[in-house]
Amino acid sequence: KSVQNRKIIYHCGILNEPNTVYLLSYDIENNELTDNCLRIFADGIELDCRGHIIKSYNDVAGIFSNRKDTRIENCIIDMGNTEGAFGIYLDHTKNAYVFNNTLHYQSIGIFMDNAINSTVANNILDSNIYGLYLSSSSENRFSDMVINNNYYIGTLVSESSNNSFTNIETNSNTNSGFYLYLSGDNQISRISAEDNINGLVLDSAYNNSIANLELSYNSESGIFLRNSVGNIFNKGIISGTGNNGIWITQD
Repeated sequence: KSVQNRKIIYHCGILNEPNTVYLLSYDIENNELTDNCLRIFADGIELDCRGHIIKSYNDVAGIFSNRKDTRIENCIIDMGNTEGAFGIYLDHTKNAYVFNNTLHYQSIGIFMDNAINSTVANNILDSNIYGLYLSSSSENRFSDMVINNNYYIGTLVSESSNNSFTNIETNSNTNSGFYLYLSGDNQISRISAEDNINGLVLDSAYNNSIANLELSYNSESGIFLRNSVGNIFNKGIISGTGNNGIWITQD
C-alpha cells in the first residue's frame, strides 16, 4: 500500500481516512464509552499506539476493524473482563497485520471473526478470559505468541481452517492451553503448553497437522481428543501429566 498521510490522535473515535498512519500520542482511559474505542472504517489504515494504553470497563472493544489491510501495533489494551470487552476485534477483515501488542484483563484479548489472510505475531495475551479466539476464519498466520494465565482458554480455534500456528507459549490457563473445535486442515507447530487442565484439545477436529509439541504438568491430560479424525501428530514431549498423557474419547 502507499501511505500518504500521518495523523496524531489523542482519544477514542473513528479512523476513516484510507492509507493513513494514525499515531496515538497519549494513554486513553474512558469509562463512558457506548461504542468501541478506536474504530477503523477505511482500507489501508495503520494504527501505531507507540506503547500507549487503551483502557475502559464499558463492555466494548479497544480497537475494532472491519476493513482490509489494517495494521495494529505497539498497543497495550485493558478493556475489563465483561462479556463484550475485547482488546482487538477483527470482523470480516482481510490482510490484517497485528504486531507487538499486549492485551490483558478483558473477555477476549484478540477476537477474529471471518478473518482471512492476516498475520498476528509477537503479541502477549495474558489474564483475559480467552486469550485468542478465532471464529470462522481461514488462511491466517500466528507466530511468536505468549498466551498465559487466561481464566478459561488460551487459544480457541472454532470452525476455522487452513490457518498456521507457530511458536505459541500457552501456560497456566484455567481450562485448556490450545483448543480446536470443529476445525480442520490447520498447521500447528512448536506449541508449549504447561500447567493447564488440558494442554491441547481436539474436539470434532479433523485433518490437522500437529508437530513439535511440549506439553508438561497439565493436570488432566496432555492431549485430549474427542470425536476427532484424520489428524497427524509428529514429534512431541508429554510429561508430568496428572491423569492421561493422551486421552481419546468418542461420544
